[in-house]
Amino acid sequence: MAVDIFDPIYLDAAVEKVPNVPSLFKTTFFGGTRERLLPTTDVKVDFKRGARKLAAFVSPYGKAPVVHKAGYEVKSYETPIVSNKDVTTIQDALKRLPGELLMNSGITPDERAMRMLIEALTNLEDMIRRREEWMCVQAMMTGLIPVVGENVSYNINFDFTNSTVLTQKWDAEGATCNPIDDLDALCLACRKNGYRNPDVCIMESSAYKAFEKRCLALGLLDQKNFLNLEVKPSVVAEGVTFMGKLLKPNLEIYTYDDWYVDDWSSATATTKPLMPKGKILVGSTSADFRMYYGVLAGVNDAGSDFTFKEGRRLAESWMEREPPQRFLKTSSRPLPCPTEVDSWAVAEVSDTTEA
Repeated sequence: MAVDIFDPIYLDAAVEKVPNVPSLFKTTFFGGTRERLLPTTDVKVDFKRGARKLAAFVSPYGKAPVVHKAGYEVKSYETPIVSNKDVTTIQDALKRLPGELLMNSGITPDERAMRMLIEALTNLEDMIRRREEWMCVQAMMTGLIPVVGENVSYNINFDFTNSTVLTQKWDAEGATCNPIDDLDALCLACRKNGYRNPDVCIMESSAYKAFEKRCLALGLLDQKNFLNLEVKPSVVAEGVTFMGKLLKPNLEIYTYDDWYVDDWSSATATTKPLMPKGKILVGSTSADFRMYYGVLAGVNDAGSDFTFKEGRRLAESWMEREPPQRFLKTSSRPLPCPTEVDSWAVAEVSDTTEA
């Protein structure tokens, strides 16, 4: 549409709807003091299983038996490289930004280029954070992180065995199961095999609907039984809803509905849910998991030597003369590692068929 520069025009601030950056799994199980910055690109992790042996009875004249040390398994993983870059040309810096006045805005090309740099940095950081959350979900829900991109294709396989399919799913026709009994059994397995008391249950939304429907059918949501299941839905973050609390087992229940764009599995980019359909996870927020960040390698400003950084991110920027353009690149080497084996459980509880 042509603009008549003599007509009075009010241009409002740019309205941009930016998708939220999901972080439920990372902040709940891998955030804060669980982060480790590495001086290497590889990490060796000791997976140690304890035991519940009792002290031996001995004779007043006998010798105490030797206690055999519990074994452990050492696994080595390479922290994968996650990186994207942005390019800004002279033409970009000369054009009006969204929300900028049409005429005589008073913004110089230098100021415009700086604003574009800040926006690009924010966008690149958001992409890395989304990838981190995706990796955390993959590690805990499937035990497998596919590392697939241009000229790279391999799997980080934790070989977990804490995933199950319920004998009778909650939405099965003619179902007679009790979802709360199923959750209790999952929690019991975590306490027995992983030595942790689960305090949180994360459900994909259709799995929660199946849970709610079965509870209604069993009368577990009526006034008589309400003391065991407090239903108080409230949005706690974008994509995350606190649905209520079970008193036995002691679980806070959340639904998690967020998505990502899969542009590596096929030629056509597809929007997919972060949480696998029909699945739930019960786990402990006090589990001692780890979020590792491998050492990052770059090039110094003069372009004459390598630089190395122990940190979560590495941002680099450089210029090219012909054609004139500035590149901005951010990199990271994250690896979520759920080190307390069997301290959480994943279950397929309802139909997994995608619509």
